[in-house]
Amino acid sequence: MIDAPCFARPVKIVWRKRTWRCVEPACPVGTFTEQNHTVAEPRALLTVRACWWVIRPLRREHASVRGIARQLGTTWNTVWTSIRPLPKAMAKEATSDPFRGYKNATDDKLEDATAVLDAFHVVMLGSAAVDEVRRRVQQQIRGHRGRKGDLLYGHPHHLALRGRENHRPTTSATRPRDRR
Repeated sequence: MIDAPCFARPVKIVWRKRTWRCVEPACPVGTFTEQNHTVAEPRALLTVRACWWVIRPLRREHASVRGIARQLGTTWNTVWTSIRPLPKAMAKEATSDPFRGYKNATDDKLEDATAVLDAFHVVMLGSAAVDEVRRRVQQQIRGHRGRKGDLLYGHPHHLALRGRENHRPTTSATRPRDRR
């Protein structure tokens, strides 16, 4: 069993578990093995301490699972298999992009977590919506796609920076405000 590193060296624990046999014929279990959930879960490859040691750099330093596995002296698959069940219990929010498949996976695997869009994709979707409005207005007003001299084409940031509540009565979508 693998434990958290000590003095930057991998640590392996040998745990000799005793197996007990019940001599009572009416016993429904028959045999059982010693377990200590504070040390490790049943059939675990990493100790509880090692799992938490792994999660800390993953969350705070964005370390790779492979790099952490190298520090533990094991494979990435061992690390990933050991920590995968842990975040499910602690996840309150799951951040992803707007692809519906990710939302479905979050709903299936992290039932209690709230799905949240990451900031990059929120800004990207907002910019795409503003671009679409700009193109549509350009087509309606000019009857063609934007060209170099067209006001809306030359100042696409005008629509993005100013909401309707900030427009002056003289400002229109076809004539951006002077920037003097």
